[in-house]
Amino acid sequence: MKTHLALDGIPYNEKVKYVVVCRDGCDIAMSFWNHYSNYSEGALARLQARSPELGREFPVAPAELNTFWHDWSTRGWFDWQQDGWPMWSELHVMQSWFDFRHLPNIPFFHYADMLADTPRAIREIADFLGIAIDDGRANAIAEIVSFDNMKANSDKFLSSGGRLWVGGGDTFFNKGTNGRWRDEISAENLALYDQAADRVMSPECRRWTETGGPLP
Repeated sequence: MKTHLALDGIPYNEKVKYVVVCRDGCDIAMSFWNHYSNYSEGALARLQARSPELGREFPVAPAELNTFWHDWSTRGWFDWQQDGWPMWSELHVMQSWFDFRHLPNIPFFHYADMLADTPRAIREIADFLGIAIDDGRANAIAEIVSFDNMKANSDKFLSSGGRLWVGGGDTFFNKGTNGRWRDEISAENLALYDQAADRVMSPECRRWTETGGPLP
Protein backbone atom coordinates (compact mmCIF):
# COMPACT_ATOMS: atom_id res chain seq x y z
CA MET A 1 0.00 0.00 0.00
CA LYS A 2 1.30 3.44 -0.94
CA THR A 3 0.21 6.42 1.14
CA HIS A 4 0.99 10.07 1.84
CA LEU A 5 -0.38 9.79 5.38
CA ALA A 6 1.57 10.78 8.46
CA LEU A 7 2.44 7.99 10.87
CA ASP A 8 -0.12 9.33 13.33
CA GLY A 9 -2.78 8.84 10.63
CA ILE A 10 -2.43 5.10 10.11
CA PRO A 11 -2.30 2.09 12.46
CA TYR A 12 1.21 1.03 13.42
CA ASN A 13 2.07 -2.66 13.63
CA GLU A 14 5.52 -3.91 14.52
CA LYS A 15 5.00 -6.85 12.14
CA VAL A 16 4.44 -4.55 9.17
CA LYS A 17 7.37 -3.27 7.08
CA TYR A 18 7.22 0.42 6.18
CA VAL A 19 9.42 2.04 3.52
CA VAL A 20 9.64 5.81 3.96
CA VAL A 21 10.78 8.09 1.14
CA CYS A 22 11.45 11.76 1.94
CA ARG A 23 12.40 14.79 -0.11
CA ASP A 24 13.31 18.42 0.44
CA GLY A 25 10.09 20.25 1.30
CA CYS A 26 10.79 22.90 -1.33
CA ASP A 27 10.99 20.23 -4.02
CA ILE A 28 7.78 18.68 -2.71
CA ALA A 29 6.05 22.04 -3.08
CA MET A 30 7.27 22.39 -6.67
CA SER A 31 6.08 18.91 -7.54
CA PHE A 32 2.68 19.53 -5.99
CA TRP A 33 2.36 22.84 -7.82
CA ASN A 34 2.75 21.01 -11.11
CA HIS A 35 -0.03 18.60 -10.17
CA TYR A 36 -2.32 21.19 -8.59
CA SER A 37 -2.04 23.82 -11.34
CA ASN A 38 -2.71 21.19 -14.01
CA TYR A 39 -5.72 19.40 -12.56
CA SER A 40 -8.25 18.66 -15.27
CA GLU A 41 -11.78 20.03 -15.05
CA GLY A 42 -12.96 16.55 -14.17
CA ALA A 43 -10.47 16.21 -11.33
CA LEU A 44 -11.42 19.59 -9.88
CA ALA A 45 -15.11 18.77 -10.17
CA ARG A 46 -14.57 15.55 -8.22
CA LEU A 47 -12.71 17.39 -5.47
CA GLN A 48 -15.25 20.20 -5.29
CA ALA A 49 -18.11 17.71 -5.14
CA ARG A 50 -16.63 16.53 -1.86
CA SER A 51 -16.89 19.99 -0.29
CA PRO A 52 -19.35 18.88 2.45
CA GLU A 53 -16.96 16.23 3.78
CA LEU A 54 -13.86 18.36 3.20
CA GLY A 55 -15.32 21.24 5.20
CA ARG A 56 -14.84 23.82 2.43
CA GLU A 57 -14.73 23.98 -1.34
CA PHE A 58 -11.48 22.86 -2.86
CA PRO A 59 -9.92 25.95 -4.50
CA VAL A 60 -8.73 26.34 -8.06
CA ALA A 61 -4.97 26.86 -8.27
CA PRO A 62 -3.85 30.51 -8.33
CA ALA A 63 -2.36 31.87 -11.54
CA GLU A 64 1.10 32.45 -10.07
CA LEU A 65 3.54 29.99 -8.50
CA ASN A 66 4.61 32.47 -5.80
CA THR A 67 1.00 33.01 -4.73
CA PHE A 68 0.62 29.27 -4.28
CA TRP A 69 3.94 29.09 -2.41
CA HIS A 70 2.83 31.80 0.01
CA ASP A 71 -0.37 29.91 0.83
CA TRP A 72 1.38 26.53 0.97
CA SER A 73 3.83 27.92 3.55
CA THR A 74 1.35 29.85 5.70
CA ARG A 75 -2.04 28.11 5.57
CA GLY A 76 -3.28 24.72 6.68
CA TRP A 77 -6.38 22.91 5.47
CA PHE A 78 -6.85 21.46 8.93
CA ASP A 79 -7.26 23.62 12.02
CA TRP A 80 -4.23 22.02 13.65
CA GLN A 81 -1.87 22.69 10.74
CA GLN A 82 -0.38 25.95 9.47
CA ASP A 83 1.10 24.86 6.14
CA GLY A 84 0.39 22.60 3.17
CA TRP A 85 -2.60 24.44 1.69
CA PRO A 86 -4.74 23.20 0.02
CA MET A 87 -3.73 19.71 1.10
CA TRP A 88 -2.08 18.37 4.25
CA SER A 89 1.26 19.39 5.76
CA GLU A 90 3.97 17.36 4.04
CA LEU A 91 6.40 18.76 6.61
CA HIS A 92 4.38 17.15 9.39
CA VAL A 93 4.21 13.90 7.42
CA MET A 94 8.00 13.69 7.23
CA GLN A 95 8.50 14.66 10.88
CA SER A 96 5.94 12.12 12.09
CA TRP A 97 7.91 9.28 10.51
CA PHE A 98 11.33 10.74 11.33
CA ASP A 99 10.51 10.65 15.05
CA PHE A 100 10.44 6.84 14.84
CA ARG A 101 13.47 6.29 12.63
CA HIS A 102 15.00 4.14 15.36
CA LEU A 103 12.46 1.37 14.76
CA PRO A 104 13.85 -1.56 12.73
CA ASN A 105 10.76 -1.83 10.50
CA ILE A 106 10.89 1.82 9.32
CA PRO A 107 13.87 2.38 6.99
CA PHE A 108 14.32 5.79 5.36
CA PHE A 109 15.27 6.65 1.79
CA HIS A 110 15.94 10.11 0.43
CA TYR A 111 14.77 10.99 -3.07
CA ALA A 112 18.08 12.64 -3.98
CA ASP A 113 20.05 9.57 -2.87
CA MET A 114 17.74 7.31 -4.85
CA LEU A 115 18.25 9.42 -7.96
CA ALA A 116 22.02 9.41 -7.49
CA ASP A 117 22.25 5.60 -7.24
CA THR A 118 18.96 3.94 -8.09
CA PRO A 119 20.29 0.34 -8.29
CA ARG A 120 21.71 0.65 -4.79
CA ALA A 121 18.39 1.90 -3.42
CA ILE A 122 16.60 -1.00 -5.12
CA ARG A 123 18.99 -3.52 -3.58
CA GLU A 124 18.57 -1.98 -0.12
CA ILE A 125 14.79 -2.03 -0.34
CA ALA A 126 14.82 -5.61 -1.63
CA ASP A 127 17.11 -6.67 1.20
CA PHE A 128 14.83 -5.02 3.77
CA LEU A 129 11.82 -6.83 2.30
CA GLY A 130 13.65 -10.15 2.21
CA ILE A 131 13.70 -10.35 -1.59
CA ALA A 132 16.73 -11.95 -3.24
CA ILE A 133 18.06 -9.79 -6.06
CA ASP A 134 21.33 -9.65 -8.00
CA ASP A 135 23.03 -6.64 -9.54
CA GLY A 136 21.72 -7.43 -13.00
CA ARG A 137 18.11 -7.46 -11.86
CA ALA A 138 18.61 -4.30 -9.80
CA ASN A 139 20.03 -2.52 -12.83
CA ALA A 140 17.16 -3.70 -15.01
CA ILE A 141 14.59 -2.45 -12.50
CA ALA A 142 16.43 0.87 -12.25
CA GLU A 143 16.05 1.32 -15.99
CA ILE A 144 12.34 0.50 -15.83
CA VAL A 145 11.66 3.01 -13.05
CA SER A 146 13.88 5.73 -14.51
CA PHE A 147 12.11 9.04 -14.98
CA ASP A 148 12.52 9.01 -18.75
CA ASN A 149 11.03 5.52 -19.06
CA MET A 150 8.09 6.26 -16.78
CA LYS A 151 7.34 9.50 -18.61
CA ALA A 152 7.47 7.72 -21.96
CA ASN A 153 5.21 4.94 -20.69
CA SER A 154 2.98 6.86 -18.28
CA ASP A 155 -0.08 4.78 -19.20
CA LYS A 156 1.62 1.78 -17.56
CA PHE A 157 2.51 3.63 -14.36
CA LEU A 158 -0.61 5.72 -13.66
CA SER A 159 -3.72 3.87 -12.57
CA SER A 160 -5.85 6.81 -13.72
CA GLY A 161 -4.20 6.85 -17.11
CA GLY A 162 -3.32 10.49 -16.47
CA ARG A 163 -6.94 11.62 -16.71
CA LEU A 164 -6.56 13.79 -13.61
CA TRP A 165 -4.24 16.24 -15.36
CA VAL A 166 -4.35 18.44 -18.41
CA GLY A 167 -1.80 16.80 -20.67
CA GLY A 168 -2.20 13.42 -18.98
CA GLY A 169 0.76 11.39 -17.87
CA ASP A 170 3.20 13.68 -19.63
CA THR A 171 2.15 16.41 -17.20
CA PHE A 172 2.22 14.15 -14.14
CA PHE A 173 5.80 13.13 -14.91
CA ASN A 174 7.03 16.70 -15.14
CA LYS A 175 10.76 17.14 -14.40
CA GLY A 176 11.84 14.72 -11.68
CA THR A 177 14.65 17.07 -10.67
CA ASN A 178 15.52 18.97 -7.51
CA GLY A 179 16.25 22.63 -6.81
CA ARG A 180 14.04 24.26 -9.45
CA TRP A 181 12.56 26.51 -6.77
CA ARG A 182 15.84 28.41 -6.37
CA ASP A 183 15.24 30.36 -9.57
CA GLU A 184 11.49 30.79 -9.22
CA ILE A 185 10.59 31.56 -5.61
CA SER A 186 10.98 35.05 -4.14
CA ALA A 187 13.22 35.68 -1.14
CA GLU A 188 10.16 36.69 0.90
CA ASN A 189 8.42 33.40 0.14
CA LEU A 190 11.53 31.36 0.87
CA ALA A 191 11.65 33.07 4.27
CA LEU A 192 8.05 31.99 4.86
CA TYR A 193 8.99 28.43 4.02
CA ASP A 194 11.91 28.63 6.47
CA GLN A 195 9.50 29.71 9.20
CA ALA A 196 7.13 26.83 8.44
CA ALA A 197 9.91 24.23 8.32
CA ASP A 198 11.45 25.45 11.58
CA ARG A 199 8.04 25.44 13.24
CA VAL A 200 7.07 21.92 12.18
CA MET A 201 10.34 20.04 11.87
CA SER A 202 13.20 19.36 14.23
CA PRO A 203 16.61 20.68 13.11
CA GLU A 204 17.79 17.11 12.47
CA CYS A 205 14.74 16.23 10.40
CA ARG A 206 14.90 19.40 8.34
CA ARG A 207 18.62 19.03 7.69
CA TRP A 208 18.27 15.42 6.55
CA THR A 209 15.23 16.02 4.33
CA GLU A 210 17.13 18.82 2.62
CA THR A 211 20.41 16.96 2.10
CA GLY A 212 19.90 13.22 2.36
CA GLY A 213 22.80 10.96 3.27
CA PRO A 214 23.06 8.94 6.49
CA LEU A 215 20.27 9.41 9.00
CA PRO A 216 21.24 11.38 12.12
